[in-house]
Amino acid sequence: MTALLAENLTFIKNMNSEIYELIHRGARDKETWQVETAKNGEPILSYSPDVEGTATLMNSRYNPSLEGERWAQSIEQDIRDVEDVILYGVGMGYHLQAFLTRYPDKRLYVYEPHPEALRCLMEYRDLKSIFQAKRLILLGVGGSTRSQVGFLEDVLNLVRGNPVALAIPAYKLRFHHLYQQFLEDINRTVRARAASHHTLKRFQHDWVRNKILNMAHNIQTSSFRGMLGKCQGIPAIVVGSGPSLADEWDNLRRLKDRAILIAAGTSIQALLKQGIEPHLAVSMDPGEFNKRAYLSLDLENVPLLYIPTVHSDILNLNFGMKMHAFTDLDTPTAYLMKLTDDDPVFESTATVSGIAIQAALYMGCTEIYLVGQDFSFPGERLYTEGVEHASERLANYIVQNSTEWIPNMQGGLNRTNHAFNILREGIEQLLSSYSHCSFYNVSRIGAVIRHTRPGSLQSLFEQAKVQSEGSNWFRERLLNNLRPYSEDRIDCILKRVKELRTKSESFQEAFSNLEEHVCKTNVDGLNQRNKLNWLYKFEEIWYPVLHSEAFQRFYGFFLQEELNAMEKKWELIRSERNLDLKVERLVEVVKPLIVSWISISQDIGTRLEQLMERISVK
Repeated sequence: MTALLAENLTFIKNMNSEIYELIHRGARDKETWQVETAKNGEPILSYSPDVEGTATLMNSRYNPSLEGERWAQSIEQDIRDVEDVILYGVGMGYHLQAFLTRYPDKRLYVYEPHPEALRCLMEYRDLKSIFQAKRLILLGVGGSTRSQVGFLEDVLNLVRGNPVALAIPAYKLRFHHLYQQFLEDINRTVRARAASHHTLKRFQHDWVRNKILNMAHNIQTSSFRGMLGKCQGIPAIVVGSGPSLADEWDNLRRLKDRAILIAAGTSIQALLKQGIEPHLAVSMDPGEFNKRAYLSLDLENVPLLYIPTVHSDILNLNFGMKMHAFTDLDTPTAYLMKLTDDDPVFESTATVSGIAIQAALYMGCTEIYLVGQDFSFPGERLYTEGVEHASERLANYIVQNSTEWIPNMQGGLNRTNHAFNILREGIEQLLSSYSHCSFYNVSRIGAVIRHTRPGSLQSLFEQAKVQSEGSNWFRERLLNNLRPYSEDRIDCILKRVKELRTKSESFQEAFSNLEEHVCKTNVDGLNQRNKLNWLYKFEEIWYPVLHSEAFQRFYGFFLQEELNAMEKKWELIRSERNLDLKVERLVEVVKPLIVSWISISQDIGTRLEQLMERISVK
């Protein structure tokens, strides 16, 4: 290791430990990624994925610094009216350096899809001279969809307006397909984020009820942890509620003893009405429609895997067995349950089918069949027969008012809507992370789902390797492997619940003081000295709240939109030298937070009291 590389690794470690680990553990393929010398003596990058093919120079062979400066000049009109810019590709850093020099007022977010390219840069150029600019807000590295989307989600948390995306010229040409995928991921992430915000607002009070009251069930039921890897070699069938489900009744009956039959969400209605009891029902949706789907069903022989967001009344029903898993964005539950790396934490998805798929993967299934996952309205129908939690009138209204179209499995187009496209894209993103597994789309009339191949349950049944496991095999595995929480773990959880109630009282007092300070004080009438004192008082009230783990991880979930808005403007407020403007902008971002607190805090307090009555915490 050269001294320059070692120095750059130290620098990048202080900047981003995850990128450091990625570069430090990796090694450069010197046949694919080579560093040459330009005519002016500067190092330039050469890319040759095919040993026998022609290498692509990623920089000018004459003067790469000048090339970067000319590019930076050429994009002036593209970025003139924006503050935030996303740059795809670092290469040897000349374009990045020229951008930061020419546009010191722009906030830059940089993504390098090839870790080896960044390593080349670190081997031959001093990172500090490039990356120390304060306007370089975020650096992301990695070629996977997950790393790319994770970077974009972080960007959207930080941007103050609509960003512009650019690519350095060589990346736009040589990696055109990857760059187009990056642009599509930006659009998908923006849509998913908008849908997430809408869902948070729509179900905010439902989530307060469910996440808090379901704690009583969490400590009384087993987590899914015991089923880790317990079904290796067994195919899984994840059942959705789409119209194509009706084509598979006979095949599902025949495969009951040869595969894991997982009912995602409301498909449990249709399955039970056909006399088919799934091995596992999975539920996570918080609202009344999901609750309605489970009422009046005979669930005595159906094990339920639930996510703590699920409607709390569902957990009071008489399931044959109940167990739970968690999702990575559910910070309130993670805080109260004191989750560790050993707990079953799934990636958050907008659809329960994503959770059902991950449950199958968690159990070790590598061959997963998607049934009734249509993500569209084949035959102008929303659900299969037997799924009745939504009225026929509502279902028809949804279908008739849907104006988007999606390619279907027969080569034609199906009507769909924005919400279904968001759900499908979320499933596609999830599947892309499991390239070692085989996913089959059984629907012959539903939407095309990327990262799946066409499949049939008939061919699965005919496979000689798929042997009968017996009639009660899955229930026996649940009974043999699931374990309750230890008494020590339960005591820790109960202690944290009690502590949250105490801290909630202090937060309530702080926000009352904040409301008095921000909303009921005539700030405009204060002189400069009193405005400065007003700022000091604000920080005295707000700092202990903001830096409380309980507030960040529990309350912060329900107030995330307001807190994100504050975070985006915080640096602008902090750096503002005009005291009048500083106070004005601070009041502007704090008032919505106070309003939302008033709306949600009383509900949280009531639900905490109900929870403590149920678990007898005094």
